[in-house]
Amino acid sequence: MRRALYGHWRIHPQQPQAWSPLMKDRATIVCRRDGQILLVARDRARWALPGGTVRKSEAPVQAARRELQEETQMVAGSLQYLFAFGGLSKRHHVFVFDVPEQAWPRPDNEIEQCRWVHPGRIATMSTSVPTREIVTMIYQRRWREWDIDPLMDLPLWR
Repeated sequence: MRRALYGHWRIHPQQPQAWSPLMKDRATIVCRRDGQILLVARDRARWALPGGTVRKSEAPVQAARRELQEETQMVAGSLQYLFAFGGLSKRHHVFVFDVPEQAWPRPDNEIEQCRWVHPGRIATMSTSVPTREIVTMIYQRRWREWDIDPLMDLPLWR
């Protein structure tokens, strides 16, 4: 029932989509290190994955790099594209970034807090619905119908 109410997700953005032209594109980054993922929060807001709106003049991968640096002061070397996830009003272009040990997120711009959490804790936290759905899809391996490993078999964006 949740998927019918919330939206549809796809792994291959090149396939024909049933996206609304009114949907805004958003770059969403799953930053991971030592079995944990990074969440960010604005003042008095729910936790979310880093990311933001894709500008008309940029590609989703460019927006992912820009938003990550704006929100956490981290510079992404390689980003791995996972899938496009359609919510109620936004199409999330989801990327994975393996954060090096020497990089440490620091909140910047509108972001007030950065926190590393185990993916299993997401269900017990106050997070945005897309964050919860995206993390659940990645870490519960809802990829079996494509017979691939999303964290190993997809190309890197450099």
